[in-house]
Parts: sequence; C-alpha cells; structure tokens
Amino acid sequence: MRRNIEWKIKRADSTAYEVRASFFGGKFKLQFRECTQEQWEYKRAPTREELEMLRDAVKRRYQRRHASHHEVNEAERLLKSCPR
Repeated sequence: MRRNIEWKIKRADSTAYEVRASFFGGKFKLQFRECTQEQWEYKRAPTREELEMLRDAVKRRYQRRHASHHEVNEAERLLKSCPR
C-alpha cells in the first residue's frame, strides 16, 4: 500500500474519532485518535467494526490496483482472528 488508509467514525453520542491503518513489514498497524486530541493511540485493540471497514477499504484499493493481494489477505486474516 502506498498511502495510509484513514477514516472517521461517529459514535451515537455525536463524538468522533479517527482511525489510520498503515501496512509495513507484511502487517497492518492501526492507530486511533479522538478528534479533540492531537496524539495518536497505538496500543488500543481494534473492534470488529473497524476491521470490517479496513477490509472493505483494502478491497476497494485492490480493485483499483493500489493494494496488493497480500494486503487483502492480511486484512481478512485480521478480521477472522477478531473475537465476535
């Protein structure tokens, strides 16, 4: 993947946070940031919803040839390893 994948998620209480995924060394690294903060959080475990969004974004990039098949497989593996 040439660039990070970034998206925002709004909660029911109208607060939002950002998610950034980068692919390096054969693995995805997810980072999280509340919209009111400047620092990214690196150690939080992603939710199933966030991993589904990552998989969908990687699949869209794969169709445009901006992501490799290995990246799609890694996103699928992460989603399968996440508890429901």
